[in-house]
Amino acid sequence: MPRGRRQAGFTLLELMTALVAGLIAVTATYLISAETSRHFNEQARVAQTQTSVRMAMEQLRRDISRAGFFGTGNTATEQRCVNAAFDYGAVAYRDGVYTGNLPLAGVNNVQADELILVGNYATSDGYLARPAGAGNNAVIIQEGWQAFRRSFGAPEIAGGGPGFTANAYDPDFFQNVFAPTRQLHIETTAGNHFFVNIQGSNGVNRQVAFNPGIPPNPDCGDLTGAIVAPLTRIRYSVVNPAVDARFASLVNPADAARGIVNSVLIREEIQFNPGNAPVINTEQIVLEFVANFSLAFVVDNRAPPFNGAPNLILLDDTQGAEAFLAATPDRLRSVIVDLSARTPDADPSFRPLAGNRDPGADGPLTRYRVIPNLDAAARVRSIRSEIYLPNVAP
Repeated sequence: MPRGRRQAGFTLLELMTALVAGLIAVTATYLISAETSRHFNEQARVAQTQTSVRMAMEQLRRDISRAGFFGTGNTATEQRCVNAAFDYGAVAYRDGVYTGNLPLAGVNNVQADELILVGNYATSDGYLARPAGAGNNAVIIQEGWQAFRRSFGAPEIAGGGPGFTANAYDPDFFQNVFAPTRQLHIETTAGNHFFVNIQGSNGVNRQVAFNPGIPPNPDCGDLTGAIVAPLTRIRYSVVNPAVDARFASLVNPADAARGIVNSVLIREEIQFNPGNAPVINTEQIVLEFVANFSLAFVVDNRAPPFNGAPNLILLDDTQGAEAFLAATPDRLRSVIVDLSARTPDADPSFRPLAGNRDPGADGPLTRYRVIPNLDAAARVRSIRSEIYLPNVAP
């Protein structure tokens, strides 16, 4: 090899330039990948929130449309020979009583109402009955009635027979349906309606005891041939798991340390009295991270007997909806539900707005300020739906 020929290679400057360019490329790739991953995870949380809101609204739709089923729109307006100790309607509502369980409710311009529904939520039928003894405080449900067999099965009959299956009847289910926490709606052949508290039931004898008993006078009518149905009282409310021990398992310690509250919409049975005490072990979680649960109502403003064309008006919390429903629940025709949920945490790239609504304070809820003084918001998904009440309108 001739002396003086230079070896091929890179200079130190070239190597440093290549290393810097490679570092820039790797860093850019990492940042793009991290941002893509963050965006993907955020969109997955938004999609999950949207699905959860839809499922919760379907649950509300099923329950609201069933209000008054085999019951009444208003116990006070039914034909009866004695007054009930506790009158109620198929739908009751209290404005904003659970708003305090929503984090920063005033800043986010949101609220949480209470909704109470009454109807036959245990089965799909009413049942033929006859009196059980002379006390007029118990009935025996007729097992030959088609509705009975549809709900509970056919009790075994000695010797069998067409249409009857041995051991198909479930006495435990009968007792669960006619539970002491519920009421019995009795409609006699004389047209009188009684709403009495179930005291207990015997599945083997298909007997239901109640209190108070039916007055033994001709004006009230005999219990023979009466149609009876179990009524359940259901409440929807928003709770804070941090202060309600029943839902303590939903509290994330890391979120709680940062001040993040998981507001939860629940469904539970409550007792038939003004105290509205919950029935133990009936609570169900309908939606987590609730951002808004607001109700409005379409009512018929005509006076009974509702002659002529309907006079439908919209009432919300600013127009006396709570007082109207408390006095005349039978005039209710539909419920308008505004339901929103948020992603659990704030997105640093998603900024709050004034009132957190687009385009202003009266617009739809699109974002939710989760932590005070943090310039970031959680994303919100909402559904607004009008639900009709076929079992309330006369």
